[in-house]
Amino acid sequence: MRNRRCRLPFILVQMKEMFSERLEFLQSNFYSYGEYALVGTKGYCYEGKDTIEHFEKLRSREIERLRVSLEMAKKAGYQKFTGMIFVENETKDILCFFML
Repeated sequence: MRNRRCRLPFILVQMKEMFSERLEFLQSNFYSYGEYALVGTKGYCYEGKDTIEHFEKLRSREIERLRVSLEMAKKAGYQKFTGMIFVENETKDILCFFML
């Protein structure tokens, strides 16, 4: 599982190239949707399989990505935000939507 996550930036680059102009990816950025800024991040469920330190490291990384996305959108003049958090675990994948 960790090897797949470590390769994610490389895979993301490949996917951006493959789906250029057809699909956009949210990662430390935002996209406009009318008067809303669309932000997102990958969440992480702590299931007790990793150390708590590893969990906190991953959680901190994703919180920082979301913060960067929100700050970029604020600097661009957005005051309304909507977003997604994708959470992956062994039993199911969860996509949560939120509005700020």
